[in-house]
Amino acid sequence: LSTSEININAPFNKLVSKQNEKLALKIGKFMIEVFNDAKRGTLSAWSWPSREVVQIKKSQLNLLEPPKKIDIKEGDLQYINPTTHNELLNSIVETDKPLLMNKLKTALAISLRVDGSVDRTQVDNIHVLAKIITTNGDSELVFIGFKEPIQKRAIGYYEVIKSLIRELMSFEDFLSILSSIATDGASVNIGQKNGLWALIDSNRCSNNIQGPLLKMWCAVHRSALAWGQLTSNVIEVHKLIVACSGMSSYFHQSGLRTKELKDIANEEGMSFIQLPKYFEVRWTEFTYNLLLGILKNWRILVKYFLKKKSENNDVKSEGFYKILTDYDKMMLLCFLTDLGYLYGRFQKQIQTDDVLIFDIETKKNTVVQMIENLKVSPLLGGWEYEFNKNTIVTHNSEFEKNIIKLHNIELFDKNQQSRRKKHNLYVSDKRSFLAIRNDVIEHIVNYLNTRLDSSEWLPLKVLEKVSDAVSDEELQKAHQVICPDFELADFVTSYKEAAGISSIKDKQLSSDLLKSLLSNDSWKPLSTAVARILSAKPHSADVERLISYYNLLKTATRSSLSPTVINDSLYVKINMPALDEFDPQPAVFNWLNKKKRHSKMHTHAKKQEWYQGVFDEVKEKYDLTNNIELGKIQF
Repeated sequence: LSTSEININAPFNKLVSKQNEKLALKIGKFMIEVFNDAKRGTLSAWSWPSREVVQIKKSQLNLLEPPKKIDIKEGDLQYINPTTHNELLNSIVETDKPLLMNKLKTALAISLRVDGSVDRTQVDNIHVLAKIITTNGDSELVFIGFKEPIQKRAIGYYEVIKSLIRELMSFEDFLSILSSIATDGASVNIGQKNGLWALIDSNRCSNNIQGPLLKMWCAVHRSALAWGQLTSNVIEVHKLIVACSGMSSYFHQSGLRTKELKDIANEEGMSFIQLPKYFEVRWTEFTYNLLLGILKNWRILVKYFLKKKSENNDVKSEGFYKILTDYDKMMLLCFLTDLGYLYGRFQKQIQTDDVLIFDIETKKNTVVQMIENLKVSPLLGGWEYEFNKNTIVTHNSEFEKNIIKLHNIELFDKNQQSRRKKHNLYVSDKRSFLAIRNDVIEHIVNYLNTRLDSSEWLPLKVLEKVSDAVSDEELQKAHQVICPDFELADFVTSYKEAAGISSIKDKQLSSDLLKSLLSNDSWKPLSTAVARILSAKPHSADVERLISYYNLLKTATRSSLSPTVINDSLYVKINMPALDEFDPQPAVFNWLNKKKRHSKMHTHAKKQEWYQGVFDEVKEKYDLTNNIELGKIQF
């Protein structure tokens, strides 16, 4: 038997000799702690030894006796070091990989999600995940791995994917099960001749694979591009975001300014919201949080800039004050915040695990209708609605103009004197808020309809629920898209038979429906089609979350973490069960059999550098105050 088969089939007590039982129990406890470290991703191997000594001290604690040093017995500190931590983590992953390999080989459908990212040490990694539907109809997200490409562009992406898959199964077998792929819209992915999609298609064609490959450009990335186009192409929106960003930077550049702002908030009894830092990567999220922060802090900011303008004659403060008291700019600010709120909700909906490939069109149409309604009336309960509600307008007959006040702060309206006194006498200085609002709405609706056109997936909507009202023509179109590798007659017959069962009829597409279909082997064409749709999530947000977690692991202070350690930690985090269900037994046996293990008293164990601050015996390598070795420590 192989090692993995022994771990599963053989009784553990027979495999561990008497002299190793104590060591095995000790390592088993270590395994649980190492597993938890990887699952949480917050603690490193370097801090692990000191945490183990803490457990020893806790077990010896007696509050009724005088304090004393930790009683370290023979062998207590053996195997407690960062190297062993990594070995234990690797053993956990090695013993679980056969289960992952079996899941991939027997999966009903696999959807690949790929994305690249440059980390803090300028390493350009390709991250690979897979959404699979298991043989029992359950949906699982599995971590395949990450690796730095050797070659450039799409061929580098392709070779990384191939090498990672080959560590688990044959790449050709994987392609035969692969039913969809989700990436961003970079040319390296979607290029028609040399892109990643084209390379995978070419390999499938050379291996005569008949099944479909649904190619999906991440809906979240596409919606972010639409928002980016809006903020750059509508000049008034661009200028307002630049001004608000400058306002945020004004306070981030000085802790004293921020303190003064908070002091004003405390004096006025108002709550202060921290303004976000400039962050271009998540542009939609940044711009919404920025505009929201400006509005929530509006009264505090106005009082601060008014005070600074009168005290120091500060040009910047005067400019920011004019922006915040400009009636049209405030209306635009409120409108854009409401628009960002609707848009943010839409983006969250299209990146959930429940969304299906044909849901994008429906959700897009819904948000487009809500945005177009803003032309007629502001969002009920939104910022524009509250602004109009709280704004008081009075007419000054002496100067023949309206006086506009918001919370007793006067706003000025340029539209009351919108024509210049000199030069271009009959040309308006600027567009009114209503004109800008209509332009913004037309732009974002046009960009959404262009960027999020998912009409090609509408034929699959007939599988949203199993209904006897579906026509043969609709079933034929769905067959061409999702399961052309099955006979059309088998697919249509399976669908109509299932629609005739009362427990299945009109049931929504879900894992429960798939499990019902899997109960009948003759419905394989239909169950396979359903499995392929369930696995094909129209976004790659899960890869983005993986990259975010990777960046949490590889921080500036842990930049020396090896790819193997990070890979194993990510594997445990994503692929393995919760700590409560973790069985360390197979991993312990794997670790014991890697090499000959022995019990030994390490006389200098307390002097190791990772025990600094734990034992007095630890010696500093350098005395940083008196004996600095020039050339080794540089300032």
